[in-house]
Amino acid sequence: MDTVLTQVAYTVEHEFNSAEANISQFSNAPYLHKYILTDDEKLRYTIFQPRLLQMLAGYQKAYPHYSDIRILLANGIEDVRMTAGLNEFTPETKVIPPYFESLRHFTGEVYS
Repeated sequence: MDTVLTQVAYTVEHEFNSAEANISQFSNAPYLHKYILTDDEKLRYTIFQPRLLQMLAGYQKAYPHYSDIRILLANGIEDVRMTAGLNEFTPETKVIPPYFESLRHFTGEVYS
């Protein structure tokens, strides 16, 4: 039984570490920074967003287990969403889920 628990613990730790590393890699993409720092909404959504969605689709192709990738504004509103198998982003309600609310108060480096 100890061997099984040890293996499960190792697998969970490995997946968590892998997710943290991937989040760091994704969040440091220069194009993502350009998108987020663009104040002009028309420019951001008409010029930058389509390419950003292509970039996120590429991430999903390389990492198929990331079936849903979201980018949130500082206020917690979902700004971009790439869901495997769907071709367009359609904003849902502007309700901020509790886990996103906790993210707003997180002061660490990686939240996963």
